[in-house]
Amino acid sequence: MPLQEWVTTALALIALCTAVAAGAAMAVERSVHRSHLVQAEQDHRRLHRLSTRLAGCAVELERKLDAGLPRSEPGTVPDVVSGQLVYLFALRDECELFTTRVNSHAARLTWPHGHLQRRSLTARRCLAAHDAVAKAADALSDAARVYEEGFISAYEKRAGRPGNRAPAEPLLLLSSKRSRDIVSAREVFDVQMRLVATHTGNRHPFLEHYRCTWPALRSELGRFDDDPYCGEIRPLSRQGLGPAPVLHPDAR
Repeated sequence: MPLQEWVTTALALIALCTAVAAGAAMAVERSVHRSHLVQAEQDHRRLHRLSTRLAGCAVELERKLDAGLPRSEPGTVPDVVSGQLVYLFALRDECELFTTRVNSHAARLTWPHGHLQRRSLTARRCLAAHDAVAKAADALSDAARVYEEGFISAYEKRAGRPGNRAPAEPLLLLSSKRSRDIVSAREVFDVQMRLVATHTGNRHPFLEHYRCTWPALRSELGRFDDDPYCGEIRPLSRQGLGPAPVLHPDAR
């Protein structure tokens, strides 16, 4: 066989091998991203549950403030609300884990710039879904911090006194500015949760059209005899263990 035909055949084989390798790499990439989309969907559901628990925790703290809480030693809060405050700290801690995992996901999938321009649709959906999960977790963490700090401030001012506010006014544990912060965080959380539902293909109505219920005004507390946690797990109490520190011990 002439040399030219050998060269032509070799180049054709190289091109074929390159195409096969590229196809295999693309198939592997799509498979990996599909599994990551499943993880994003699980995170989505977890954030929904944490959001419901945060709303319940805020409603319960407000009701306890409204009924009047006994005074405690400086730097501590009564036993009856210590479980809720510890839970708010734990919720913020879990939100940090969401953000850390998303950042790790982005770092593992960093490729040269030329490859990024040819990224598959599945890869783009995956990255967008994880980015929305991180932003939703940040909004949830911010709201938990607002409630925690707001309760501590309100308790120091109102210890021993029952509440008395009109339905259109902010919660006892929120100032007017803090109430607006909660409304802003709610808007961000809702948008990001819907984006996750879109990118993951989740068609559950309670997630695709999700609206969180974090209360900002007294009128948003609901009926007194309703379960504020909507069936979710309540924070553990510290009944009989004495006054709890203002902040969770691990937060110091």
